[in-house]
Amino acid sequence: MQVFSNVRNPGISRAARPAVLIFAVLVAGLIFPTTAGQAQQSSGAAAGARSFVAEVGRQAVETLPARRLGRPAARAAFQKLLRARFDVAGIARRVFADEWQSASGDQRKEAQELYEKWVTDGLMNLLGRHTGETFRLLGAKATKKINAGQYVVGSEIRRPGGERVRVDWSVRRAGQSWLITNLRTPDGGDLVATHRAEFRMILEQAPSGAESTGLEYIIEELRIRTAP
Repeated sequence: MQVFSNVRNPGISRAARPAVLIFAVLVAGLIFPTTAGQAQQSSGAAAGARSFVAEVGRQAVETLPARRLGRPAARAAFQKLLRARFDVAGIARRVFADEWQSASGDQRKEAQELYEKWVTDGLMNLLGRHTGETFRLLGAKATKKINAGQYVVGSEIRRPGGERVRVDWSVRRAGQSWLITNLRTPDGGDLVATHRAEFRMILEQAPSGAESTGLEYIIEELRIRTAP
């Protein structure tokens, strides 16, 4: 079963589908009433990780009205949620991989900022395309400890036709809260790996003799994709 829809628009390519489709389901759908209760049934750090994922869903729903305030305000609202709940810096380092290691501090800063805008714009463009889906956490047994301070929280998206899609949230402890580090599905969907492949393809398709290379070339491409 293919989880990620074939979305094409100027603000998002296929690489952004994992994150933005799941977010679109969260904000356009309904959080099951049992979510909070389920999160309280497990104990300790695992319960904290589950409660955090449920809270992300609640905040996404509360952010939804920002769409009516115009694109700049909506982008700011959703980008705030992304920064607060996702380990954007860590994800960017893994997505840009080798290019990140050889880049300057200024290049890394701009690449991360543009990456945030890219995912945020994709989210806003997808809103309204997905309606009627519902989201819930799976039972406590679907929450697995990876190592100290890192867990995978299982959830399920149910589509109007009855189709069920498993989504696993990788989260890590960050002080008194948590941050999302990846999203995966059983059919091989992986946020970080898919984005990394997308940007690798961009570099491979760069014209011969291009003035910019590496992360600088990716930055130029993202400037175009996220332009107002």
